[in-house]
Amino acid sequence: MTLIYFLCRSPTGNRIQSIDGAFENLTELKILYLSWNRIEAINVGTFKDTTSLETLYLSGNRIEAIYDGTFKDTSLKTLDLSGNRIKAINVGTFKDATSLETLYLSGNRIEVINVGAFKDTTSLKNLYLGGNRIEVINVGTFKDTTSLETLDLGNNKITHLNQGVFSGLASLRILDAGYNNIQSIDGDFEDLTQLRYLYMDYNNLTKLPKFPKQIQQMYARYNNIQSIDGDFEDLTQLGYVFLENNDLTKLPKFPKQIKEIYASYNNIQSIDGAFEDLTQLSELYVIF
Repeated sequence: MTLIYFLCRSPTGNRIQSIDGAFENLTELKILYLSWNRIEAINVGTFKDTTSLETLYLSGNRIEAIYDGTFKDTSLKTLDLSGNRIKAINVGTFKDATSLETLYLSGNRIEVINVGAFKDTTSLKNLYLGGNRIEVINVGTFKDTTSLETLDLGNNKITHLNQGVFSGLASLRILDAGYNNIQSIDGDFEDLTQLRYLYMDYNNLTKLPKFPKQIQQMYARYNNIQSIDGDFEDLTQLGYVFLENNDLTKLPKFPKQIKEIYASYNNIQSIDGAFEDLTQLSELYVIF
């Protein structure tokens, strides 16, 4: 049977609880929407015939766990599991998902991500883990996601980032770790040579680490930052810096190409010479 698109999504109108055997012989199915139902579990073999499936939306259901091999027979590129009740990501959860490029796991109840959980996801580019209950990211968690470009860890309960936790993420461009409880960062982000956008708003940092020279935008509002290791002068692509509501007593030296600086509500004593030669600066906020 040839079916390219199947939609079964409605916030109020559908109450599907089980999908066992629902997709037998649908070998041409590519897009499947099952969001906002009452699905509690997906048994291994549910998608055994959907070998062409590339996009699967299961957001807003009641799924508590994903079993090893659930998606092994598919060709998934996009998988949305956000807004469910998943508590842990175990080793083998995404086994054989070698085509997966975008994975949404935000808004669940995830507390633990086991090392090896993303084994085989070598094509994964976008990973969203925001809005969970994660406290610790173990070194090696992302060792298999070497193609990752976007990583969202925002709105969790992370207190510390260990040295090497992002090792191997040579393609990472966007990192969001805002709205956590991060108090310290071991090491620095210099190994993330492609990092362009860093979000660290609403944490408990007292100082910032060193950044890769390619960084373009850096957000560190609402922390307790008292000092910045080194200056920003060598960050030759940095265009936008957000440092409001911290405990800075002085500003770092900024690169000449900086366009916008937001540094209001700190404890800055003096700004003498802080903005010399910033010929491209178009917006400056230093409200005391």
